[in-house]
Amino acid sequence: MIGPLRRTLTLWVLAVRDMLASAGPVAFLAVGLLVAAYWWLDPQPPKTVRLATGPEGSAYAGFGKRYAAALAREGITVQLIPTEGSVANLQLLRDGQADVAFVRGGSGAAPATANGSGLAPPEMPASGASAPEAAAPADDDASLQSLGALFYEPLWIFYRPQALLATGDGQGAAPGAATVNAAGATSPATSPASSPAAATARQAASGTAPGASRQGTRPPQANTSQATTSQATTPPVTPAPPLAPQSIAQISRLRLNVDQPGSGVPQLMQRLLRANGLHAEQMPLSHLAPNAAAQALLAGQLDALVLTSAPQSAVVRQLLRTPGVQVLELAQADAYTRRFPFLRTVTLPRGVADLAADVPPHDVTLLAATTSLLSREDTHPALRQLFAQAAQTIHSRAGWLNGTREFPNTRTSELPVSPEGERAINGAPPFWQRYLPFWASNLLDRMWLVIGGLIVLLLPLSRVVPPLYTFRVRRRVFRWYARLRAIEDKLDNGTGERTELLDELDELDRVANGIAVPLAHADELFALRNNIDLVRKRLLAKRPA
Repeated sequence: MIGPLRRTLTLWVLAVRDMLASAGPVAFLAVGLLVAAYWWLDPQPPKTVRLATGPEGSAYAGFGKRYAAALAREGITVQLIPTEGSVANLQLLRDGQADVAFVRGGSGAAPATANGSGLAPPEMPASGASAPEAAAPADDDASLQSLGALFYEPLWIFYRPQALLATGDGQGAAPGAATVNAAGATSPATSPASSPAAATARQAASGTAPGASRQGTRPPQANTSQATTSQATTPPVTPAPPLAPQSIAQISRLRLNVDQPGSGVPQLMQRLLRANGLHAEQMPLSHLAPNAAAQALLAGQLDALVLTSAPQSAVVRQLLRTPGVQVLELAQADAYTRRFPFLRTVTLPRGVADLAADVPPHDVTLLAATTSLLSREDTHPALRQLFAQAAQTIHSRAGWLNGTREFPNTRTSELPVSPEGERAINGAPPFWQRYLPFWASNLLDRMWLVIGGLIVLLLPLSRVVPPLYTFRVRRRVFRWYARLRAIEDKLDNGTGERTELLDELDELDRVANGIAVPLAHADELFALRNNIDLVRKRLLAKRPA
């Protein structure tokens, strides 16, 4: 029982040894090429990625947390970097301090400043030129790629209508500022004393109706009883509400907050003010963060604030629902989109913020830029793929300003879209991603070309393996034919003793019986044993000398 088992085990070990020895060089070459390709392509991404978001409570910050949760399911840790906003995010990308960031359209063309406030130096003249401004990417952006446009980011200008009564800017042009008409031309400024809103405010303060004549305000001289009766029957007059402003020039006298410099809002407002012939350095501007500015507006410390954010921002939703705060609707919105190609008009539908309270009470036309997800060119392709796939889930639903599947897209991106973003948005993912975990599908996705090349290379090489295997097996048998031939030569030449030759044949026969070969090559072993027996018979048949 032990003998056959031992022989079977020996045959198996020898077969494996022969196979490894035959296919080993080819396998070693294949493994070496795979290791070199893996090192060169680096298919597996790092476990940590840096995402520049925005201020706490902003839409950027909220979206950043959702991306972090999505990538955490694939074992990737997203390090969220809070910033002042879009311009700060873009700078972090350029400096290599962030791998991915939310960047609003037009941020790359923000004018450089010397004072860090985001506004031009005082000596910079305002421009009333009508030529469109091109948002050409800076040279530093050549190393950046887009993963797709994600959402609209409107320019929100919230103001307190009551503040217009104090300045008299509720209707017409802003006092002391030029008025811009639809053609882009400027007209002389109107004084506070001559504006209709100022007249309304003065009449309200004096207790006189807006349509009353000057004679009705003279003190009674002739008929005292008639005047007393008239005063007793005249109802009290409340100040007329100011008319809704329709241009930036009409709020230029208000205490206006234009967000932090890193948000890009000060730079954007500077460009809009210059288009209206206004000097930003001559206006009462402040640079509070959105949350602080909203609190100051509600407390009456500010008259208006400007911010750019997606409607998901908690600050935007709070101000839209706050009584006594309105959003400015620019009548010249279409003209701005011609002057600034990165801007477009969007409509905030009536009642979208609160259907029960009908907020807003009518459709509001807003200016908006498109925010994209940008990455550095040296960011690992697998990470770009994960972010682009997560964007499909996070931003594909309908919102206040867009329909279902309108975002993400590759149409409104200012920078070239990376192959990963293009495939995730406009293409179909490989079928193996539906069945394999991320690490396996990513490895196959990055290495399939190398694997295919290796298969093409190894197919002809693999044809060498069977002959090598056959040679090694037959060599166990054929190597003893040299010894058998030497014995036969001694027999023919008569140089050996008969007894010695018989002993050598017996020893060779014993060795042949111990040779283990696969059954496919057993005929060669039996042929060796038959040849040994033939030589023995010849030796025995030969007469002794």
